[in-house]
Amino acid sequence: MSFGTSKEKNGPEQGGHSLNLIGRGTVIIGSISASASIRVEGEIKGQVASQDLVTIGNTGVVEGDVEAKNIVVGGRVNGNLTAQEKLVLEAKCSVSGDIRARRLVVDEGALYEGKCAMRDNREKPSMAEGMKIASKL
Repeated sequence: MSFGTSKEKNGPEQGGHSLNLIGRGTVIIGSISASASIRVEGEIKGQVASQDLVTIGNTGVVEGDVEAKNIVVGGRVNGNLTAQEKLVLEAKCSVSGDIRARRLVVDEGALYEGKCAMRDNREKPSMAEGMKIASKL
């Protein structure tokens, strides 16, 4: 089995399930980008990007921006968080930086300092388009 992938009983990488694990005691200096999920239990000094899920575990520390489809923070982040879908700040986490997410869950006890922007990414017709549609009726 190659590093960063998991195999299911029925075959390799069925359903796109793979995980990149940054283990406890590991320190990475530099940016990480992956199409699969990333779990951080160690420390990263740099940007983290994934097309799937990024999880910063209870022992995880990220000193840099994090961007992913979904983000779960249980550890510490000093940087901006951008989730295309959902961002979860767990009870013992600490975040210092701006956050952007379509959906946000903040557990009681989470520490957060920064600006927050939430927006539904589904396209809505502009006022001018709405007026055009109404005039045709």
